[in-house]
Amino acid sequence: MVGASMVKAKSKRLLYQVLEFVPGCWGLPGVIFVVLFLAFILRILWLPHNLFFGFEQGRDLLAVQDIVSFEDLRLIGPKTDIDGIFHGVLSYYLLVPFFVIAGGDPLLITISLIVLNVLSVLLLYKATSLLLGKRVALFSSVFYALSYSSIIYARWLSNPNLIPALTIGIFYSLVKARENSRFLVLAAFLWAILFHLSLASAIILMPPALLFILLYRVRLSPRDLVFSVVSILLVLLPYILFELRNDFVLAKSSQKLLLVAGSELNSWGAFDQFSNEIVDNIIPLHRTAALSLFLVVLVLSIWFSVKNKPAFIPLIFLLFPPLFFFLLGIRPLRHIYITTPVFFSIMLAVAVCTFAEKRKYLGYLLVGVIIAGNAWAILSLLPESKSNFLQRSQRTYLGDEKKIVDYVYQDANGQPFSYDYYSIPYWKKEAWEYLFLWYGQSEYGYLPEKERTEVFYVLIEPDEGQPLYQKNWYEGLNKDSVPIASFVSDKLKAEKRKQK
Repeated sequence: MVGASMVKAKSKRLLYQVLEFVPGCWGLPGVIFVVLFLAFILRILWLPHNLFFGFEQGRDLLAVQDIVSFEDLRLIGPKTDIDGIFHGVLSYYLLVPFFVIAGGDPLLITISLIVLNVLSVLLLYKATSLLLGKRVALFSSVFYALSYSSIIYARWLSNPNLIPALTIGIFYSLVKARENSRFLVLAAFLWAILFHLSLASAIILMPPALLFILLYRVRLSPRDLVFSVVSILLVLLPYILFELRNDFVLAKSSQKLLLVAGSELNSWGAFDQFSNEIVDNIIPLHRTAALSLFLVVLVLSIWFSVKNKPAFIPLIFLLFPPLFFFLLGIRPLRHIYITTPVFFSIMLAVAVCTFAEKRKYLGYLLVGVIIAGNAWAILSLLPESKSNFLQRSQRTYLGDEKKIVDYVYQDANGQPFSYDYYSIPYWKKEAWEYLFLWYGQSEYGYLPEKERTEVFYVLIEPDEGQPLYQKNWYEGLNKDSVPIASFVSDKLKAEKRKQK
């Protein structure tokens, strides 16, 4: 018994030494490795089958393919939901190294982006530790790792994917700038990159960042100021060149947008998606309980920040975006609040530590509620991507799409074929076009014909929003062709048809 106890004690001591060795070089506790591992696992759970791959993903990877093959070295990125407004071209070029290494595989590209998102937790811990102490830093890292909302964003193969990581990088740079103002040059550089990924996210991040600089009286030397401006201009150069070549279309469209926003006010709508974001970071499956708890945490955080200036910082970053859109009268899209989990995790950690100082059991209770609430959502919703707030109307997952492409090629058995499709959004074939180019051609050696063949295949996505529209389309399809065979993979269907 004594020998067994000694072995057990030595094993435990060895484990602690291993956990402390590498992170200890940067002043990190060994448990942060456990947090990173947990964050990574949660972000790749069921991903090989449930990776969402729709129109935008196909469009973006086709553009990256053109860049890699030097067919189209463009100056502007993907179009936004607003006419005349575009994301920056770095949203494509940042994917190029991952695209090349992964051989164009959307799953491997997404996992690469997930790794970057997970590694940013290290910077979140370090920045929060410097600002609010190690206990708050550790809790904020845990809450961010477990956040159902941040997990969904990390699994999203789209231009906003790296915004949380860049935001954490900017936050870390600002905190470090209190000791060394040259870190503001890094913050400016990262902000310019973020501008390419989302104009709105960059704009709403700037005022809190400037307020941070004023509160801590961070002073830039003339040299560092020049470096900051030059770095921003260099990163934004593609935007500038695009504007000069296209009669300042972005500036004019932005001006029109502000005029429309001012005439069609929807101020309270600014809080709709923000409240959804809050719910998905506390108890995603119980809205009332989550919002009630948020109000308690908010009051506690405001009270604590009155006595503790650093605690005021995450509150500014958290609350400025909805207040900004409230004043403009704009109801933004959900992903505009993509930075919310970063700063909300810090606010939750502040609340936990404040509770623990007064009543330790209250702190433990809050931690338990947050962990249980997010775990409940992860295990209930993630396996089948149910109620995913980023793609509610689409059911195009990479695993099913590859099975559909496999069926088509195997059924065609080396013979020429063509395909038609019913897609959501309507008549956007970029996802299927990329899948046949990347997966179909590499696996089976040839591409579909551009002109309709006598025997062809129809790829059908479910239309849960307008089923009658799809019914009418299908009736029209039957007038020109007859089904011969079919294949179903979950919500997707492929029909083999012959022209009448």
